[in-house]
Amino acid sequence: MPKYPTPRPAKTQKKKSLDVNFSPKVSVFKPTITIPTDTKTLEAQIEAQKVSEQKNEEIVVIDIKSKYPVQPIDEAKLQEAWLKLLAYWRKHHYDSTEIVVLDRKFQWQNPVLTLTLENTLQREVVEKRKSTWIRFLQEQMQNAHTIEISAEIEANYTQKVPYTNSEKWEYLSKKYPVMDLLKTKLGLDIV
Repeated sequence: MPKYPTPRPAKTQKKKSLDVNFSPKVSVFKPTITIPTDTKTLEAQIEAQKVSEQKNEEIVVIDIKSKYPVQPIDEAKLQEAWLKLLAYWRKHHYDSTEIVVLDRKFQWQNPVLTLTLENTLQREVVEKRKSTWIRFLQEQMQNAHTIEISAEIEANYTQKVPYTNSEKWEYLSKKYPVMDLLKTKLGLDIV
């Protein structure tokens, strides 16, 4: 009779118990606001916070009239300040509509600077930015003279958009007269 190994009793494995001792992690951060139980303490905390904010945010607003004298405005100085404004705006602002509005000639009739515009969008830009522009002009001229900026929309402004190659060539040759010379020297045919 063959000898078979006698079965051994199965080892009873103890199930590993999960660590149930869960303790929530305590935050290292301190609370920023403690909520008082009575209203008097709450009011005192709010008042103290307002006072500290006022001390931290002391903004000094200097009136332009107290900084610079009021003098008559020279149109050449105004034109120079306008060009500086355009250069500053090109460097620090990226709204092309504002730059298009600034990149134009104006009419000066003391104290009104009048811009002739193509559409209502440009007028909205002027209305939005004119106080900033006026302040910049006064700072550049070091003059507290009152300046007003008004915007007029050109009544009969129609910009013809060139579509065909010949229209595009005509437009470019008007804008850059040297193009005709290049055309003749290179023997180009524009169809």
